[in-house]
Amino acid sequence: VAFEADLGTNLFGRCLGPKDARGQLHVLLHPAVASDEFAVVLEFVSAELRRADGTAGLLTRPARILAERVVLPRLQDLRIDASGPLEAVDDIIETFDQTAPLLSERSRLAVVMAQDDGVAAEIALTLADPVPEEGPTAPLSPAELAEWSRIEDELDGFLTTVTLKLAEASADESLNLDLLGVLLDARLAIARALVDTPDAEEGAGETRGLMEEDPVRELFIETWDQLRPLVLALQREELGELARGLHLAAFMAGADAIAALDALGGDYDIEISRDGIRRLARLLLAEEAPARFTPLLLGPDPALRKLYGADEPPPLPTVDPPTTWIDWLIPAAHADVEVLYPPDWQLFVPGLSEREAVLRQVHDLLERKSNEHLAASPRIPAEVRPLFQPLVMATAWKESCWRHYITGEAPPEVIRSSIGAVGMMQINGRVWRGIYDLDRLEREIGYNAVAGIEILEHYLVDYALRRGEHLEPGGLENLPRATYAAYNGGPGQLSRYRRENTRARLKAIDRAFLEHFERIRAQGWPEVASCYAG
Repeated sequence: VAFEADLGTNLFGRCLGPKDARGQLHVLLHPAVASDEFAVVLEFVSAELRRADGTAGLLTRPARILAERVVLPRLQDLRIDASGPLEAVDDIIETFDQTAPLLSERSRLAVVMAQDDGVAAEIALTLADPVPEEGPTAPLSPAELAEWSRIEDELDGFLTTVTLKLAEASADESLNLDLLGVLLDARLAIARALVDTPDAEEGAGETRGLMEEDPVRELFIETWDQLRPLVLALQREELGELARGLHLAAFMAGADAIAALDALGGDYDIEISRDGIRRLARLLLAEEAPARFTPLLLGPDPALRKLYGADEPPPLPTVDPPTTWIDWLIPAAHADVEVLYPPDWQLFVPGLSEREAVLRQVHDLLERKSNEHLAASPRIPAEVRPLFQPLVMATAWKESCWRHYITGEAPPEVIRSSIGAVGMMQINGRVWRGIYDLDRLEREIGYNAVAGIEILEHYLVDYALRRGEHLEPGGLENLPRATYAAYNGGPGQLSRYRRENTRARLKAIDRAFLEHFERIRAQGWPEVASCYAG
């Protein structure tokens, strides 16, 4: 604190001065837990008078007197009240437990610590004695599984809303891309959790059937483990309204409390309910929190498209749908709508020449769309551009064998994986909802191809390059492998191609992709027809 004062001193019973004085008063205060344990207060440690230029002075006793009489009275009422967030955390904990009260008394502040960028606090939870369960836990019934599916939709909507809110408050583009990556990983995990049978290609996991575990709880905890360090990084930014009112701190405390209680396991059984998700959202969003996060938005969302870094393409003119089998075979020509229908729907045709003609048509489509994308995008570095078209071709080959339809009926059925990925580029609507038009992903081969190309560029530039996969042994040749690993398994799988602990099934997928990529790069025209042999 800069000050100006008239100073005098008692010298042998006489007042020497007064004299004009200018300087700086430095007061050291430490945060401490208030006596009621629901607030943070400041405690006096020391005071020092310095000269006007900031150099050390010698008047320690006058400095302390000035601090005690002038500065501290103005600060003694300063109190960071945490009772509201603490009460909200208690409410969240009780909401997420569906059996008996977990807390025997209110949560309290245990420790507060000064940091360079603020004050950190630890919360003490006093748990009630757990109520032991009688007998083994019954598996979830089909009706309960259906309810958990609805809660997974709610979790999806919650994570999307939270991601957009945090990204809106942040100016760090790299951190925002990591937030989007957590959302995409979580959505893919939800898509896999919603299927009843495992998918050998996409790692859907064990058969769910009548499960003995809450299928949402693990998703929530795993996602929070990824999201938490990003929220901590966000706390160091200027976040405006989000940082005021302790919204961000309360949100973190609530999610941390759920994760900590979940880690106890045993008799402290936490269930992730729709009501609990909404209450957790209100800690962060306050009055902006929606009453519910479902039904999920299925069309393109401008905010999500902006976070993804893409503008919404203009809508294409509508075309009357084909009504007869011959209409499906030979669709009406339209300048702005790109439709490809294989002559026999499946590409399983008796004559190799017919099959090759269809594959040539698909090859030309992928070649043209990837070239158009390269010409329009400045984001892919010059030294990486030769890798991009083989990457697109090999991805389509590995994902669908260059097919978009699989049935011999009219209208044809779009190829679809067990977890809902559709079309030639196998794009999962749950993962990419809000970014792409889900109907057009199924209906238009050209739109599906363009979406897949954009996703590949996203993973190549925003993840593989940004995170330095090309700096690992292998150099630039790592980039297609890392990009496909993320495309196939989500951003969290970016480096799986080079990790020793990657599961054998995933290693086999990545090896097959690499073989496709190298063959396309060497030959130009690949033996895609080998997919249909037998």
